[in-house]
Amino acid sequence: MKVEVLLKKIKEFKDRLNEHFELWGNSLNNTIPDYPIRNSAKLKEQQIQLFRLYYQLDEYLTKFSKCRLMRHPATGIEWDVYQSSIGNDVAQIKGPSLSNALLELEGIIGILEGEDQEKEIMAGRISREDKRVFISHGGETKALVKIERFLRGLGITPLIVKHEPSLGKSLDDLVEEQMDTCIAVIILATKDDKIKNEKGEEYYQPRPNVIHEIGLAQEKVKDRIIYLKEEDCVFPSNISPKVWGNFTQDNMEEAFIKIAKELKAFGIIE
Repeated sequence: MKVEVLLKKIKEFKDRLNEHFELWGNSLNNTIPDYPIRNSAKLKEQQIQLFRLYYQLDEYLTKFSKCRLMRHPATGIEWDVYQSSIGNDVAQIKGPSLSNALLELEGIIGILEGEDQEKEIMAGRISREDKRVFISHGGETKALVKIERFLRGLGITPLIVKHEPSLGKSLDDLVEEQMDTCIAVIILATKDDKIKNEKGEEYYQPRPNVIHEIGLAQEKVKDRIIYLKEEDCVFPSNISPKVWGNFTQDNMEEAFIKIAKELKAFGIIE
């Protein structure tokens, strides 16, 4: 890509990111929230445009970046500045990411403005291994939030499709496409739907999408699947038995142990 073209795209990316920063900051419901509760439609629209630019610029940003990865000083959690700036990350991560990304983009713009505008710039390769784990889930639960944060603490990027921009695609297409980019899948089966059998007895099942995604995961990642089931959650009889790790929404200790044990067995963590 010529310097002139790359410079124009990065300036557009910075301007859009700055607009997103301002709207996001004005949409927070308190000082330290997890997610904003206002302007969700406009924020999503901004994220879609930002992701489109980001995927064009990703390898060029890597080439010039000096601080693409950030690490929390207390927890040691590491994350990608640009992905967290655009995505639905928690405020304590997204806020600093936006600030640092905007500063770095200014520096990259300064470098490019000093180059021959007709010069061809080769993209850089992403040197870090992007360890992405897909989380199949039903509703938004405390368990989902806890697992997402636990994975980040292990240096792994959790992929939750509902938190990603749709880019005009159907949910089914997006699930299949995103799962292809992951090295493992966590099946989080929670008590989402109340079912009554022929005898009038009530029990809980996970959402149909979770049942569907079990088969999809078995096809795409084979044996790199971690099965977690909330207590009292029942699967249909056509689901073959697996070794499930049980949990409750308030006690995830056993689930965390299983996740760490399986990821180690997969060779994803040491």
